[in-house]
Amino acid sequence: MRHTKILYILLLLFFSGCVKDTLFEKNIVGFWKIKIYTKTIYQDNTPLLSECTSEADAGTMEFRSNGTGWYNLVKIMGYGAYEGYGEFTWTNTSTSVTIFETSTNKVFRVISNSSGKVELKHTDNNFYFPGHSSEYEYSLEEFISLAK
Repeated sequence: MRHTKILYILLLLFFSGCVKDTLFEKNIVGFWKIKIYTKTIYQDNTPLLSECTSEADAGTMEFRSNGTGWYNLVKIMGYGAYEGYGEFTWTNTSTSVTIFETSTNKVFRVISNSSGKVELKHTDNNFYFPGHSSEYEYSLEEFISLAK
């Protein structure tokens, strides 16, 4: 009898994790506006360079239910604008979204998750910053705020 209770509890915990993953996947599927996109490069844990796009429409992003998606991001930098776009594949858990592009993959932690808003953060603690001194350690942090 005791083994049956333990098995039941383990199965309950396993399936509750699957339910959380499925609920988050259902929430993130769809078309999103990129409200805020911030990219910060740190040198020895001190902010060195930061780009922030907090325009009303910084771009769009779509997560499709078949595990594919696309993005279009407009960065206003000084007097000019940079537009980046691409397609990707993605997977998720209840606490993260992994985005796979042609040559890279990024794991974003889910900072907040509601039906109309999702916030994601990616950190690369071993970031290569071309043209800068190798005597320092560089890291990269990306933050994305999405709204339906």
